[in-house]
Amino acid sequence: MAAIDGITRPAPRSPAIVLRLTPPASRLVVLTSPRSGSSLFCHMLNATPEICCHYELFHDEMIEFFGQTVLDKAAIAGRDADPVGFLERTFTKGFDAGYRLVGFKHMGFFSKAVSDTVTADPAVRIVILRRNNLMAKFSSLGIAGQTRQWKVATGQKVHRPKVRFDPERFARFERWENGLNRARNDLLARHRRNALFLEYTDLRTPETGRRLSEFLGLGLHWDGEVGVQRLNPGRILDRFSNPAAVRAFLARRGVPEWAEGG
Repeated sequence: MAAIDGITRPAPRSPAIVLRLTPPASRLVVLTSPRSGSSLFCHMLNATPEICCHYELFHDEMIEFFGQTVLDKAAIAGRDADPVGFLERTFTKGFDAGYRLVGFKHMGFFSKAVSDTVTADPAVRIVILRRNNLMAKFSSLGIAGQTRQWKVATGQKVHRPKVRFDPERFARFERWENGLNRARNDLLARHRRNALFLEYTDLRTPETGRRLSEFLGLGLHWDGEVGVQRLNPGRILDRFSNPAAVRAFLARRGVPEWAEGG
């Protein structure tokens, strides 16, 4: 059995066999922003036994490993004292456990030092996960802020309150989101890095699995039927207590399709 910071899971192969028969282990970072489907994406990656993709390793309030969430304040403080060293140790533990690819998802506002380090390192492959429908992201963020349900396993109860649309609040959210995108693009340009750009609405498609497999150099078990259930109604208008205001706003913005899905 292989253990990663308390996570016990069978290694896909024994380390000795991996060293002889597979190329050197690779590193992956998924650069994204909140409510873009990154937990679903990591979950889908982890369906491939050779991959260990952690979740939010650098969240302010937790360390979210694959299979274990650490809330201990001393552990979080130790991570924050040396975030780059913590990441290197996490990669190494994954390789020692027999994984061929070790990755994590990252939102740059949690640790700019980590963002800069992984973007500068040519050994780290970069996936940019986006969700172009900002109204979908805005509503999802508002609902999760009320329910505190950021992801829910299949079979667990989901709470689905409606939120009220406020144009000024949406404008602030849009400026914040655009700022995150600019900062991420600046990082890529500064370090002259390429990345694989993926869209949330395409995640479950075979074409995304094919592109990602080619990018990573791994055969993937790419199955959209994973153990994470949808938190919110697929129709975006159904998430709001004032849907007519949302529809009118989106029509004025020239993106009426954002009202229906995405």
